[in-house]
Amino acid sequence: MYKKIMDKKKENIYEFYEKNISPLTPSIVDNINRSLITYKENDMKMAIMIAVNSNIRTWKYISAVLHRIDKEGGVNKNGNGTYRQDIFADRSDEYLRKYLKNQHRN
Repeated sequence: MYKKIMDKKKENIYEFYEKNISPLTPSIVDNINRSLITYKENDMKMAIMIAVNSNIRTWKYISAVLHRIDKEGGVNKNGNGTYRQDIFADRSDEYLRKYLKNQHRN
C-alpha cells in the first residue's frame, strides 16, 4: 500500500523542473528529453535539487551537475554515497607510499 501512495506522489521530471526551477520552455523540454536518454530520472532530480540548494537555477548548471554525477559513478555506487564524493580519494595510499619512500631517501 505504501508503494502505491509513493507512486501517486511521484512527479515526472517536467513537473519537478517546473516546480523547482522555472516554467518550461520548448528549449528546456528539448534539453530534458535529450538528457533523459543519457541520465536516470532520479539523477536528474538530484541535479535539480542541487541547483535549487545552490540558488543557481539554470539548465547549464543542472547539466554540469549531471555530468559530474555521471563522472563520479552516480549517487549510490561507490564512496560515501554523496553527489560530491572525492573521485581522487582512492589515491591517498599511493601518495602516502611515495611520501614515505621519499622520506627514506633523505
